[in-house]
Amino acid sequence: PRHLGRAQAALAPWWHVADAPPDVLLLRATIAQSNHDFAAARRDLDRVIALRPDDVQAHLTRTVVATVTADYAAARASCAAVAAHASSMVAAACAAPVEAVIGNLADAYRHLEATLARTRAADPAVRGWALTALAELAIQRGDDVAAEAHLRAALAIARGDVYARTLLADLWLGSRRSAEVAQLLARDEAIDSHVVRLAIAEHRRGGSEAARLAGVMRARIAAAAARGDQLHLREE
Repeated sequence: PRHLGRAQAALAPWWHVADAPPDVLLLRATIAQSNHDFAAARRDLDRVIALRPDDVQAHLTRTVVATVTADYAAARASCAAVAAHASSMVAAACAAPVEAVIGNLADAYRHLEATLARTRAADPAVRGWALTALAELAIQRGDDVAAEAHLRAALAIARGDVYARTLLADLWLGSRRSAEVAQLLARDEAIDSHVVRLAIAEHRRGGSEAARLAGVMRARIAAAAARGDQLHLREE
């Protein structure tokens, strides 16, 4: 939340300008999406796409927003646009979560897995993202062993991937592997989702840091409430 606030401050001259430049609209939409203001994000993304129909990042972000708000037709349309302008791995990683949520989980998993297998030389950042998406599909299938393997592979590419580490921590918390969670997330107290999981892991294993970590999270939740910030609701 603090980094998002700084980004919004940097964009202050354009924050309420409807016809801001497309690059600004895309950044503004990204911040709105991160803050769960999906209506504002969608408005800006639709404007960007109207101006730049081949903007892959705008379509990828609109896919996320459209999926979260159950506009699956728009999500599929954006993934189709991505497929026309980006690599097969980017296209597969875009489409897989959408197809999974509308009932095509098995096919989505197979397609993304096959795409990863045949494109070994893909950009590391894209490959890490695709592996994390594949791990999410494995979790939806109930295959935690495969999910862990995919997440380990993603983290081997990008150790600092916050989302992949959070997913792996959740897997391990689900199987009572608290000591491994504590090791995985050690020194990550700047990241709120990690503080919650560290506190749970420490509590479960009777660690000395449990009470302090819970207090840190309570203080952050209180500070967020005072600002009217609702990003901590899941952690709360």
